[in-house]
Amino acid sequence: MIIGGSVYLFSSLGIGSHTVDFAQAYLDKSLYQNALEKSKKNEKVIATFGTLQPIDKLAILEGDVQYSNNEKTVRMSVRVKGTKEKGTMNILAHKENENWNYEKISIASKKQDKKINIIETREQ
Repeated sequence: MIIGGSVYLFSSLGIGSHTVDFAQAYLDKSLYQNALEKSKKNEKVIATFGTLQPIDKLAILEGDVQYSNNEKTVRMSVRVKGTKEKGTMNILAHKENENWNYEKISIASKKQDKKINIIETREQ
């Protein structure tokens, strides 16, 4: 009964679909791990953040995830931690077959008020 009430509460508040988005992102490790690997190779990221640590599951739940286009497009914000600095990674990606193609990956540092674009492509 409590579970049913919780589902009803989430649904009536519009939280249900957002909860599903978090669950999907939580399970799709390649989405954020590949973005992190690309970021680790960026010289500006290394200079500002140091060595980026693996993204933990709590960081996924603390962030923001929005799937659209039949779960083939995702916008995600997730906390990242480096040896020098903490920040937020923003991802915009599109899934083709089983692979994520990144339209945008950036990391923002609140402490230094700095944003580093790792990948940024614009559709024309």
